[in-house]
Amino acid sequence: MFRASLLGCLSVASLALFLGAPVGGQPPANLAGTTWVGSENLQGYGRLSFQFSPGGRVTMIDTRETTAGSWTQAGQSVTLQFYSGNVLYTGTTSGNTMSGTARNVKGKTTWAWSLTLAADLHGAEPQP
Repeated sequence: MFRASLLGCLSVASLALFLGAPVGGQPPANLAGTTWVGSENLQGYGRLSFQFSPGGRVTMIDTRETTAGSWTQAGQSVTLQFYSGNVLYTGTTSGNTMSGTARNVKGKTTWAWSLTLAADLHGAEPQP
């Protein structure tokens, strides 16, 4: 009875957000199971995608290669690390977009990147 009354109190949007689905332009509450596609303005690169997996694992696919890394999320802030922490991507989600800056710690190069939600395995279709 309590379970039914609790579910009755949740709106569809609240339930979808709780489950991590984008609703009304909201980013997924948990990035695990999502794929984001876009670009970065680092010279010699361009196309960029991140595939977020559970357990803080992420796969970056760029113009040159596919690279495994790690990610953390705090609200709308996202941090991704590749190459043993030598390449850092930091950004924020807003609706179905994610953008920020990246830097190569050793080369001290900084560049911008921007992505759009392409797939959400939580069961919801990305919003246009």
